[in-house]
Parts: sequence; C-alpha cells; structure tokens
Amino acid sequence: MSIKWQSLLDAQRFKLKDSWLIFFACLLVYSWSAKGIVNYQALASPDSIPNSLLAFNWLFNGRLDFDNFRQGIYYNGGLPPYFFWESKSAHLVSVYPIGPAIVSFPIYVCFALLLWISHGFQSIEITSAAFSDTRLLLERFAAAIIASFAVALFYQLSRLKFERSVALISAFIYAFATHHWVINSQALWQHGSTNLVLIAVMLCFFKANRDPTTKSLLLLNAGILGGLMLGIRPTNLVFLLSIVVYAIALYRRQAFFTVLGLSSALISIAWNLYYFKSFTGGYGTFSNLFTLTFEQFIAGFTGLLFSPSRGLFVYSPILVLAIPGFIQIFRRWKQKDEKLLILLFLSCIPLLLQYCLFRMWWAGASYGYRFLTDLLPILCFSVNYAIADALSRRKLLNLKILIVSGLLTFSVFVQVVGVFGACFWDGIPTVIEYDPFSSKLTDAEGKLWQYPDSQIERHAHSLMFRITHPTRQPNYTSGLAGQILQLRDAEKNPLPDTLSIPVGGKIRVRAIVQNTGTSRWFGYQTGASHLGEARVRVLFTDILKQNVAEYRLFISGQPRRGKTAEAIGDITFPSKPGTYTLRFSLIAEGVSEMPTHLPQSTQAIEATVTSIDQRY
Repeated sequence: MSIKWQSLLDAQRFKLKDSWLIFFACLLVYSWSAKGIVNYQALASPDSIPNSLLAFNWLFNGRLDFDNFRQGIYYNGGLPPYFFWESKSAHLVSVYPIGPAIVSFPIYVCFALLLWISHGFQSIEITSAAFSDTRLLLERFAAAIIASFAVALFYQLSRLKFERSVALISAFIYAFATHHWVINSQALWQHGSTNLVLIAVMLCFFKANRDPTTKSLLLLNAGILGGLMLGIRPTNLVFLLSIVVYAIALYRRQAFFTVLGLSSALISIAWNLYYFKSFTGGYGTFSNLFTLTFEQFIAGFTGLLFSPSRGLFVYSPILVLAIPGFIQIFRRWKQKDEKLLILLFLSCIPLLLQYCLFRMWWAGASYGYRFLTDLLPILCFSVNYAIADALSRRKLLNLKILIVSGLLTFSVFVQVVGVFGACFWDGIPTVIEYDPFSSKLTDAEGKLWQYPDSQIERHAHSLMFRITHPTRQPNYTSGLAGQILQLRDAEKNPLPDTLSIPVGGKIRVRAIVQNTGTSRWFGYQTGASHLGEARVRVLFTDILKQNVAEYRLFISGQPRRGKTAEAIGDITFPSKPGTYTLRFSLIAEGVSEMPTHLPQSTQAIEATVTSIDQRY
C-alpha cells in the first residue's frame, strides 16, 4: 500500500475514533440530564407520545393505529387528547407525522427485545398507566441516541473541510451551546430527527464530491434520506427542494440516483392519503393558524430571533457567528460544497417566514426557540468558518477568540439552566394562550417579552434553588405561617362572597397574602415548584363537602416576615351546574401547609359559587 493511501486510511480511522468518542460522550451527558438531578418530565411533551408508542404498538399488538388506546389513560373526561385524531378512515391515529417513529424504529426494536426479555417473553400492556413511566424513559433515551448520533455525524461533516480543532469546537457548539441539547436530546420532537437526517444528507453529498468511486451509492442514500425528511416534518419540503436542485445542477444524469431514492417519501405520502385523504396529513388542521399580515410577520420575526423568552440569538448568541460564516460561504460560491450550503441557507428563508406568519410562533410550552432548531445543522456548520478564521490568528488570545469564548460561555450556560433548572415558566403564573381567530396574544402581561422573570432567568433561579435547597434548612417548616388579607378579581376589585359563573367559566383571581412566620417564602420567580414554592391552594367542594377540583394561585417575590405579596392564578369552574364552595389556604408546595392566621376581614376566603349552565 502506498504511503499516500496509508496516511488517508490512518486519518479516516482517527476521525472514526473521534466520532465514537463524541457519540458516547454526548449520550452520557444527554442521558444523565434526562434522568439525573432534574424531574425528567419537565422537558417532555405530549406531542411526542404517538411517535414513542407507534413502534411498540406495531411490535407488541400488530397495530399501526391507536384504536386500542380509545378511552384510555390519555383521554380526559371521555375526550381524545389533541395528539390523537379520528381520521377519515375511522381509525385513531397520530395528528403528527410518523417520520420520527420511522427514524427511531431500529432503536425501538432493541427496546422491545429488552422489554420482552425482562418480562419473560410475556405480553406487555402498553395501554396501561403502569407503562407510562417506561414509555417516557425510553423515549428520552431514544432521543438522546438520535441526538448523539447527529453530533457524531456533524463532526464527520466538519472534518471534511476543517482542521480537527475547528471541527471539535463546532461539534461542541452544536451539542451543548444550542437547543440540540435542551430540545432534540430530551424528547422525540420532530426536530431531532430532522437534524439527524439533514446532516446525513449533507455528509452524503460532501463525500460524493470527494469520492467518485462510491458517488452513485452516496447519491442514492442522499435521496432516501431526503425522502424521509418529508415524512418527519412537512416544513422540510424546503430542504428537500434544495437537495433535488443541487443534485440535478451538479451531478446531471447521476442525479437519477437521488431522485430514485426520494421514493422513500411514498411511505409518509401513502400514510397521509390513507388516514387523512390529503398530502399534508394531520398538519392540514393547522392551516387556519396563519395570519398573512405585516404586523404578524414583525411580531414573529422579532420574537423568534430576539424575544427574551424565545429568541434564537438570545438563547444561543454563539450562532451570531453564522453571519460572518455565511459571508465566507457566499464568497466561495463556485465550490461544490458551498453551492449546497448556499441552497440550504436560502431554504431557511421561507422556513423562517412561515414560522413568522404562524400565530403561535413561540411554539407552545417549550424552552426557547424550538421551531428554529430545524436550522441548527446549517447555522452551526457555518460557524465553522468563523472559528477557523479566529484560530488562524497568530496571537492565542486575540479579540475574536475572546468574543467567541464569551458568546460560547453564555450559550452553554443557557442550555445548562434550561436542562437542569427545568420549571414550568409558560404556565406559571398565567398561561400563554392564543386565539385561533386572532393574531394577538391573550396573555395581558406580554409574557414572552418581559425581561424581569424571563424564561432563562426563571430556569437559572430554579437551578440555584435545586443546588442550595433552602426549604430543607432546619426549622424551615416550623417557621411557616401566613394569612390571606384579601381576594380580588382580574381588575383588582374585591371578590364578592357569592359568584354566579357559567359552567366551565374561568376567572383570574388575585390574593393579597402576608407572611406572619419566621421563614422566608419562595415565590414562583424562584422556580422552586414542588420543592417548597409558596402558593395559595384553591379547593372546590360541593354541598356534600367532597373535593371537586383543585387549583393554585402563585405568590410573587420572596416575602419575609411581615411582608405582603400578591398571588395570581386562573380558576376554571366545574362543568356540572350546582353550588360549590371555594376554600383558600396557604401552602409551601411539597413541604407543608402553613398555619393560617385569619383576621376579621378575611371572611371572603370562603366563597359560595353557583355554576349556571349556559343552556338555560
């Protein structure tokens, strides 16, 4: 063997060794953060439940629908959950695309074998409540595997163009300084599968540009993976078009192999046509949530990029380096690799535009810029160019390196507090809601743009609280006491003793509370949650003194002895007409119910409520 080929082979082995080390390092961190010191349900989402069950339902029950889950653990009062859909084929199916279930299927085959063995090859009832924790744990591990594999492939991709030091830094940025960690590795969102497949497609093309002997096979693989992208998330169509244009423009007749591979898209197309009688599948139900106005575009654009609780450049400021990276890419537009990168970058523009016009641009109850995680492979690869430029300077500590270090440090910090300080910022104290017939937020406080108590700040406080555990200090519980001074409505008017509310009606209640004990209270801004957060408990009881429903009012600040604070929360009234009593009491969540000292003016903490059926 010649010296040249021997050196190339040694270099390839070295890159593979690095890739495996990166894979296992990421898997260790992602798995630990999923089940370690944080309540691992905090970063999960019901959106991913169908894709975490589909493989099991087929392997264990021979079903590709969820008819066997009817009226089961995910139903609420007989109503199906939003992630299941009564399809036109009269079957209960996932409203979300099945692409993530296809990508993760090999992983779930391994899970199924392990479950069969652990259960002595007996039948496994996946529709039972007892299986829920197992499902969630395995989903998190599957997401961690997919995310870790994506980072390893990203390193391989970067090594084809950059030095080892640059590729290692960019792989670290992708793995731990972006939402690839806090979103893609924590649940079977569609974004994780999109990232993995997109990186794999880019790797196939980059290698095809370098190895003519395997070009046909690589182009076929790129087509197969590209076809799968359409079944993962319909918005991936923009990436798919870029892939097809690139293959035809660059490879001419050989692009036939890529086009042939695109037949893998027939899986998801056939699925959508059979169950939904449309190409868009369940996502067709979301078409009415777009507003084609300039005001909506500005709200979405500024929010997605700069909102303190959703902005891409706020949560991962290191991605600002993609801008000078793109400039270098455009300057090299004649090179084969850069042509693909330019096309993929251009495909990001319509993707960003459609998210800006989506009324729920903030992506529901999630941490940070979830929607834009689809762009991470392209953005992070562009960062390679900026890092290579910074490291090319003769001085070890030049201005560019200092800027990169600062941006990287903050970006990693944001991901760390997002994972380990997980708390329910979106729904506490008020829920970020949207009206399907309006482009305006119904959250009167403009929660997504507030700087005090932003999502990052709340998660940082929560992490500090978990580390220090102040509610576990000696005598903390014995020093808890307080009183409710007044109950108010949303406009801060005193709440009357008797209310007449329609069935299922909702009101916002504000309570003025006072700390009369020796222990400090920890309000919702601390992210204490069930580790000792001070709250007002609201119990609905019927005429038989039976508890009907329970809610919380969330106390603000950290009031010490003698100080007052406001508690706020929404209360939904029972769906059954009748007379109910509301009882308000102070608690430290998960720690203790406070002794409550009631002055004469607090008779209103027991209010009789009559629920009136709107039909009458």
